[in-house]
Amino acid sequence: MTTTATPDFREELLAVFAQEGGELLERIERELIAIEHASKERRRKGLMSIRRHLHTLKGAAGALGISPVVHVCHELEEGLGTGDDEPELTPQLFDVFHRALAHMSAHVTGEKAEPLEAVLSALGDTFADPGGVVKAPQGGGEEEQKPVQSEAPSPAAEAPSQDENSGPSPSRSAVVRVESARLDDLQAVAGELVVLNLQQDESQRRVERLRDHLAGILSEWRTLSGEMHELAGELTSNRWQRLQRRSAEVTRGLKSAYRESYEFTRWSVGHAGQMGLVSNALEDGLRNIRMQPLGPFLDSFARVVREAARKEGKQVRFETRGREIQVDRSVLERLREPMIHLVRNSVAHGIEVAQRRRQLGKPPVGIIRLEAQLMGEKVCLAVRDDGGGIDAEAVERRAVEAGILRSGEGTGQRRLLDLLVHPGFSTRVEVDEVAGRGIGLDVVEAAVAELGGKLELENQPGKGAAFHLIVPTSITTSQGLIVEVGDYRLGIQIDAVERIIRIDRDELHVIEGKQVYYHDGDPVAVANLGRLIGASGEQPQGGPRRRPALILRSGRQRLAVMVDDIPGEMPMVVKPLGPQFERVRHLTGGAVQANGTILPVLEHRELFRMATGQSRVSLRSGASRRVAPPTDGDVGQAMARPAKKSGPATILVVDDSVTTRTLERNILEAAGYQVITATDGAEAYEVLETHDEIDLVVTDLEMPRVSGLELCRQVRQSKKPELPLIIVTSRGDDEDVRRGLEAGADAYIVKGKFDQDHFMTTIKRFVD
Repeated sequence: MTTTATPDFREELLAVFAQEGGELLERIERELIAIEHASKERRRKGLMSIRRHLHTLKGAAGALGISPVVHVCHELEEGLGTGDDEPELTPQLFDVFHRALAHMSAHVTGEKAEPLEAVLSALGDTFADPGGVVKAPQGGGEEEQKPVQSEAPSPAAEAPSQDENSGPSPSRSAVVRVESARLDDLQAVAGELVVLNLQQDESQRRVERLRDHLAGILSEWRTLSGEMHELAGELTSNRWQRLQRRSAEVTRGLKSAYRESYEFTRWSVGHAGQMGLVSNALEDGLRNIRMQPLGPFLDSFARVVREAARKEGKQVRFETRGREIQVDRSVLERLREPMIHLVRNSVAHGIEVAQRRRQLGKPPVGIIRLEAQLMGEKVCLAVRDDGGGIDAEAVERRAVEAGILRSGEGTGQRRLLDLLVHPGFSTRVEVDEVAGRGIGLDVVEAAVAELGGKLELENQPGKGAAFHLIVPTSITTSQGLIVEVGDYRLGIQIDAVERIIRIDRDELHVIEGKQVYYHDGDPVAVANLGRLIGASGEQPQGGPRRRPALILRSGRQRLAVMVDDIPGEMPMVVKPLGPQFERVRHLTGGAVQANGTILPVLEHRELFRMATGQSRVSLRSGASRRVAPPTDGDVGQAMARPAKKSGPATILVVDDSVTTRTLERNILEAAGYQVITATDGAEAYEVLETHDEIDLVVTDLEMPRVSGLELCRQVRQSKKPELPLIIVTSRGDDEDVRRGLEAGADAYIVKGKFDQDHFMTTIKRFVD
């Protein structure tokens, strides 16, 4: 049967089929994973369930005329038999079955599918000879394919098969399908209710103030009434009686108003409490609706493991843990691509081939395990393998070749992850179909950071490695902190705040010219929020010794942001501020306060970029301009040249170290200079070509792409040959100094001997 529906109706039917077909394919895949290493009885029940799902899928596809799905379902039904003539369930059979599911999934979702003839041929050959060799799809794999095994946790593997056609169950609840967009709309309404609660609380406080004010007036009136009795002898009898009557009326009116305000306050408190309960119940209910067990999500990676293992010629078993933990659907969808990348990497980079594993005394079949563990309001999703682990020496060699790391610098566990997430970094010379694909670990870390989480590495050389993605279980209405800086009051979502502290002036240190605060034993860069966003009213040097600060976290980075005050916190429903604020990148939106005014909410990730000298934005105007950081060192210098313009000089700071750029920028900006930053010599030369206002260049020596020496030579041969150049580097040998000065540098600053005052004196010789 095929449909002859109108185009609009057919589109609607296709949308329904995409949802139903996707669910059926997921159920079939879960059953395949569960029965691959299960008992004979469990396999029999699982195959029965798979047949029913295939029959339902074939009927739905046939109704819409999606013939490839119909043909594949028919071939699978024929091959699986009726129960008495079931085929032998070999690894090769599971391989081709998953391949068939991938083909049907592509047709359901509208993606490019493997040719139908190739899939049907593979199914026919495998069912005819279940133990034979399965031919890989065109474009990948080897002629002879090793078996790829997949395994779910043992409790799930032995669980009884269930589906919607297996009859009623007392533990089963009716299911209603709701589009995620409608849930988003409901979540927005719940957010509005939060705002109304805030306004209700403010109204209640105003009523209480009015009640107290009335009580004060009533008390004053009683005092005044007592004093009026002293006038009784001075007034006639009639006038005194009239005055008493009017006084009594006023007293009754005030008492009545006070009683009304008192009763209304009591009612308002009860009403606000009830409204808060309803609001919380609605938000909790919506949050629970959005939550789903991790089992189906984790199972969806079985196919990824199987395909990657087939193409790499490796034997891999897939396992999961923590399937019962519930996580917001939107969080899982945003983690899908990053986890696919990690899973493929584990197969390609981690698991050894069977022969190598035997030589190492390991089982020939490697293990990829997806683990989940609750950590309070967060969940830790780990992609773990039992391969050879990450070769730190190979990573170090590759990083030195790429100019990311200096030879002999070493790679501890934390530094190792820093290198792996560096944009574009890979230990493989060539990108293949399994690992790479244009996506690096930097993209994985960025996706995790977008969710307010962090990426961690657990590496055991020779035993395996695990990447831990620690993210919130749900993203709904969030609490936020209110901060004050200068004349401004701003909000920041509390998920971005690791800790609130007070920093004493004596606790600030300078490392290589950079201002830092030691937090939990680690140096954390310090930034002043007022300076970052261009807010006025920054506290002078003679202000309080101890100032409040927020330790912000973005991924594995931390930043201490100093503010003037932190008045408190409030629920924040963040909404866009409008097109006039599009260029104000450090604001993510606005939250309605209890008094109806809008509280601008900071985008904490942009604060990190601003603090490292990548961008700068004015809070008042919304106009953006690029700026930069400060430096370190002792000098060996040549002739100083005077600046050619009045007003604050513009200095270009060039360094591939985020920390150095940040600190150098802070020093120079504190001295009143305008600063622009670049991450290497190539970017610096592009900046010089487009910014005629630059008066001086401060550059590192060793950088990727174009070094500091080459930059000096380029400047001396450019249209600005007289531009002052200062090299700032950790290399202090006489030969290095000579090479720097011969390349055209006017001064040579060694980081290890850095003195901030001496550094600023050198700067002033050239630009003041």
